[in-house]
Amino acid sequence: MQFLILALLLLLIQQLPTDNTPPTCEAVRLNAELPGGGDVSSYTVDGLTVLYLAEQDTNDVLELYATSLDGGEPFKLNDTLTEGGDVLPGYRLHNNHALYLADQRANNVEELFSVPLDGGESTRLNAEVSADSGSDVLDYQPLGNYVIYRADQDNNTVDELYTVRVDGRDAPVKLNRVLAPGGDVLPGYLISDRRVIYLADQNHNNVFELFSVPYRGGEVTQLNIPIDPDVGSDILDYIVLDDRVIYRGDQDTNDVEELYSVPVEGGEPAKLNGEMTRGGNVLPGSYQIFGDRVIFLADQNRNTTVELFSNHFAGDDLQQLNGDLTPGGDVRNYLIGNGVIVYIADQDTNEVYELYSVPVEGGEPIKLNAELPAGANVIDAVINEDTVIYRADQDTNDVVELFSVPVTGGDPVKLNGDIISSGDVQADYAISGNYVIYRADQENNTVYELYAARIAGGEATKLNGDLPPGGDVGDFQISGNRVIYYAEQNANDQFELFSVQIVAGGAPALLNLPPVEGGDVLDYTATANHVIYLADQDENQVQELYSVSLDCADVAEVGESAILADFVPRIEQSIIADDETNPQTLQWTVTVTNEGRSPGFDITVIYRPSVEMRIEDVTASLGMLETEEALISLQVDQLNPGEALILTVEASITYTDTDLRSVTCVSAPGIIPTCEVTSF
Repeated sequence: MQFLILALLLLLIQQLPTDNTPPTCEAVRLNAELPGGGDVSSYTVDGLTVLYLAEQDTNDVLELYATSLDGGEPFKLNDTLTEGGDVLPGYRLHNNHALYLADQRANNVEELFSVPLDGGESTRLNAEVSADSGSDVLDYQPLGNYVIYRADQDNNTVDELYTVRVDGRDAPVKLNRVLAPGGDVLPGYLISDRRVIYLADQNHNNVFELFSVPYRGGEVTQLNIPIDPDVGSDILDYIVLDDRVIYRGDQDTNDVEELYSVPVEGGEPAKLNGEMTRGGNVLPGSYQIFGDRVIFLADQNRNTTVELFSNHFAGDDLQQLNGDLTPGGDVRNYLIGNGVIVYIADQDTNEVYELYSVPVEGGEPIKLNAELPAGANVIDAVINEDTVIYRADQDTNDVVELFSVPVTGGDPVKLNGDIISSGDVQADYAISGNYVIYRADQENNTVYELYAARIAGGEATKLNGDLPPGGDVGDFQISGNRVIYYAEQNANDQFELFSVQIVAGGAPALLNLPPVEGGDVLDYTATANHVIYLADQDENQVQELYSVSLDCADVAEVGESAILADFVPRIEQSIIADDETNPQTLQWTVTVTNEGRSPGFDITVIYRPSVEMRIEDVTASLGMLETEEALISLQVDQLNPGEALILTVEASITYTDTDLRSVTCVSAPGIIPTCEVTSF
């Protein structure tokens, strides 16, 4: 028996005074000067490149342009358009090429073009079509060095599938076989690793079946069993994995929609559902994949009673996942977690929807929500690793609030703050690390504001600034440690863009430049380091495209208001190690004190013991309010009886300071800590 002395690291965090004035950001306009009546119509971002569609050169003529995310001279990608021609929405970047559809050569004849981003003329990818043929390219998908597209290229009104190299160096190759008279390839073809899967009435008109073909062309394989054209059956929908296709259809019995699994290269389909009751079906859009299993909803056992099932790809392990349903009960929907299915059902009481979890292979379901008041329901949920976050009027009927609970069950924790009787948490909540970001009229009815709450519980923090009368937060996007949100924060009926740190909080940064009277931000996309947005910022009713770097929120120089950390080791607890027991668990408490300044820090402490191969690193996350404690456990798995272990501990701390920078400090007992400050 040995005594092991562990050091407690007391972390004293002090801050120098800071200025709470919102940082000022300088947005850059990405488009060139527009003619009278011109607008930027849409945009897409890929890495550091922005493509946008605009009437930039000529009013009422939409053309395609490219520019850098940081701004610069935009350049036109399409060739000169015929009179009346336009570039259509649906353009994209792929393999350093821009792909787009346009009636570039003849008005109302929509063709597929590719143009290298490093300069050069555009290349038509589809085969030649005549101006009076009525033929068009309908849609396309890139795959490696190829583009798959659907067009009535060879015969007007007959939609077929083709493949072509993205640079257009070779002629297109038709992928489908000869179609039956009146037959077409349907939209929504999908791509696996090296094959294209498509639905077509290829064998018989109006009998839609499922086919697979190599993406560069070759032998076409029918995936479903052949369907008798006189029966009226069809393949209805499907999903594609790298090596397998899951599809739904009334393949065996007309109007009985069942679920099947088949290798992507063909083979004998395996039926995944069990024997269907009269009138039963697998529900459309209800099937998903987890590992080598398919999860689906069906009224398999009793018509109109929807239940939850799981089966192996081979169809040899069908499991009902929900518990016995009360008369009238149904499974409404489900989520897939790490080996666990979480579902919402009125399983115990008809019309009372509650939250349950069950292993994906089947087992006894566990109810996750607390007891509900009369009239209350669980509304929706998301899974975050081993925790479920859900909305429910669990405490008060018709007051929708936000809760978290372990996926294996336990006591739910309310995440939102005190909410007024007419308030609700909205449906667009999202997870960011250890936090949930949500909108709610928590303090004033119909005034929607933005909050962050720790998933483990604690006081929720308001992220937006003060709103004027009538103002709201409209929506938000998460970018790393920030939330970008769209709000009438400065003036009612004027939507602008703001950035705020999730953990550190502080004054939100205004991202757009002040708009003219009547101007608004209309649409935006947050990337890792930039926000791209459409706005009539400079002239009312003239929609233009802007980019702003999120570094604008990190304006403080290193050292201006750095947090000073001092590690003071002291003996907290002595542990008696049992000579006969391995492994041994050693525990002590660490306290982090914030000295009453800037609540909202998120501090992670990593303990690295000095004895290698015997004790694993331990991480503890501490949410800073005034003072918070965390119980730290180390497990010793190789102590021999009678062996003495001298333990020293190094701590690495990462947190976010009030100037929105990442601060990492490292210390060991008796060593002055060193800190590195990094702007996001």
